[in-house]
Amino acid sequence: MPEPKPRKRTWRIWAIRAAAGIVVVIVSGVAVTAKHWPFSRDTVARDLQGRVKGRLVIGRFHETWFPPGYIAADVKVLPDKGNDNALISARDLVVRGSYYGLLRHTILKAKVVGLRLAMPAGGWDALFVTGVKSSSKNIDELEIDDSAWISGKLRFDAKQIVLRDVGPNRTVRFRASLVTDKPRGELKGEGQAGPWKSGTGGQTPIAGIFQYANADLATFANLHGILAARGNFQGTLTNVNVSGTLSVPDFRVARSVHAVALTAAYRASVNARNADVALDRVEAHVAHTTILANGRIDGQKGQEGKTAHIELAVHKGRVEDLLNYFSEEQTASMTGAVTLHAFAEVPPGPHFLRKLRLTGDFGVDSGKFTSPSTQAPISALSASARAKEEKEDKADADKEGKAEKEEKDTGATASNLRAHVLVRNGMAELTGISFEFPGAIANMDGTFQLISKQVDIHGDLRTTGSLSHTTSGFKALMLKVAAPFMKKRNTTVAPFAITGTSSDPRVGLDLSHKRKF
Repeated sequence: MPEPKPRKRTWRIWAIRAAAGIVVVIVSGVAVTAKHWPFSRDTVARDLQGRVKGRLVIGRFHETWFPPGYIAADVKVLPDKGNDNALISARDLVVRGSYYGLLRHTILKAKVVGLRLAMPAGGWDALFVTGVKSSSKNIDELEIDDSAWISGKLRFDAKQIVLRDVGPNRTVRFRASLVTDKPRGELKGEGQAGPWKSGTGGQTPIAGIFQYANADLATFANLHGILAARGNFQGTLTNVNVSGTLSVPDFRVARSVHAVALTAAYRASVNARNADVALDRVEAHVAHTTILANGRIDGQKGQEGKTAHIELAVHKGRVEDLLNYFSEEQTASMTGAVTLHAFAEVPPGPHFLRKLRLTGDFGVDSGKFTSPSTQAPISALSASARAKEEKEDKADADKEGKAEKEEKDTGATASNLRAHVLVRNGMAELTGISFEFPGAIANMDGTFQLISKQVDIHGDLRTTGSLSHTTSGFKALMLKVAAPFMKKRNTTVAPFAITGTSSDPRVGLDLSHKRKF
């Protein structure tokens, strides 16, 4: 009877066979991988060329095997026709994968450094081809460092953009850190975009939140202050709806000595192709005044920069809050409740006050001039009219045997102001001005120079008071002589003027003003 073979020898045979099988699999895998290697220069070039519209040019190229991937430098996409100005360029493109990822058609990480994207008139669809097959369909993480997006005169610089889960029919998660040009500031955001809309890439949905910080308004002529904002956005790559809040703790207009705290809540939509903005609603607050606004900020044909078209309304505010925006004096020249409805247009470029075009109506209720010398003639005339009225009332009471009425307050008298304003070339033309206070009504027209702050307003004053109380000396004597010729029944009609500057207005009679009564 033969002896049985040793068990050890049987295991050796099986181990040899298993090793041989593994070798065959590895060799076969290497052969197949080498034949279909997705990171060769030709394969990468075909893959990238199939994704963009234009001529792809790759400068230096180096394959890596551990980990599998490649490094490309000086990558450009040039227009099919015309000049050689790159539509897309990248200083470096680094792709890193894994052998397991090759089976899943997935790249672990891709990094682009020095990306420059010049958006053509056709937008996203003029740059990228969608719906194409790729040797590596998905990217777990795409990092873009030191990039710039240029669209006409508009430019956005991004420190870093990170995209996760990039691939066909996927919703991409992103975070971004950008530097804006006008105003110069830091914009950070995060959110999600996609899936990509094949053939209409601009309609790809996008949503997220953002923070804007250290935005220096000195980028714009005549403005000073550091702006901060936060909010959320939702829409498409072409048109994004934005809402949020902003604040400028020390907002100041050039030549004003006042820095005011400005806050606002807003809703707007932004055209991502050209950065045109439609303002749906802005509610701004400064001190005790609320300013409502809507309109648009857009580019005009043949004009560099953006023009603002804004509708403004103040339903219940304080005139001193608005005057402090432009005043060179520590104290506003007038106080009182203000209402305003106006349409403003501000073209791009320097010299804000010269460029401003505005038409509107405003009113000041219960207003007083803060300067005693300015308010004095108004108070004196009002007191004179009131004294005359009280005298007449007393006479009527004595005649009818009635008790004397209670004495009224004859202190400084409040005034009301209404006017229509038209602003052009640094000058405000004021028409239909009515200036009312107890015992007197003034109807006037005139101008106000926005830059020199000169006031030149003239008109008629109708009063039941004594004009001589508004002045003294020779003028008072002349008024006593001329008063009978100015009277119409119980009312005196006289020329009236507001001159001087906005910070030191002179209110009084204008005997040299030529006007028929």
